[in-house]
Amino acid sequence: MGSSCFTQALCNLLLGLLKDILLVVLSCIPLLNRALLSEKHTNGSVAESRPSPLLVPVPVHCTTEMIKDRVPVLDFGCVLERSGARRVDSLCVVCLKLMKGGDEVRELCNCCHVFHRECLNAWIDEGQVTCPLCRAKLLPSQGKDEVKSGGDPWRRDRMIYLFGEDYVMGTS
Repeated sequence: MGSSCFTQALCNLLLGLLKDILLVVLSCIPLLNRALLSEKHTNGSVAESRPSPLLVPVPVHCTTEMIKDRVPVLDFGCVLERSGARRVDSLCVVCLKLMKGGDEVRELCNCCHVFHRECLNAWIDEGQVTCPLCRAKLLPSQGKDEVKSGGDPWRRDRMIYLFGEDYVMGTS
């Protein structure tokens, strides 16, 4: 009876070891694939491609902090007064709770949608850079006054898409 318990424990140990080895081998497959592809690039059979400097990833925390700094925090009562709205509350589409006078909110520049400060902060911390409601960019590519006066807020983005580095260097 003691030997069957020992045998069972040994089988469990071996199965656990086999599982760990299998996980290590499976996790190495992407690395092997990448190594094989880079070997093809160095042999000259496939042209070496270099990523554009525009595709260099910016650390997310830098982007999120910059967005939070540029989207103003307001009192919801001030937003209501400025808009001349008769309602004293409105729904935040992120948390689905009412916004009332005295709540800290953020009003977006491109679309003028308003959300609780904490809700939009959480949205931005998830790496989102568009309005949760209409998907407009959180930050305008041009000044707010230029957008209102009939300027094209997406012109710069389209030009960068079409001309890449040449356009960015020409506007610096």
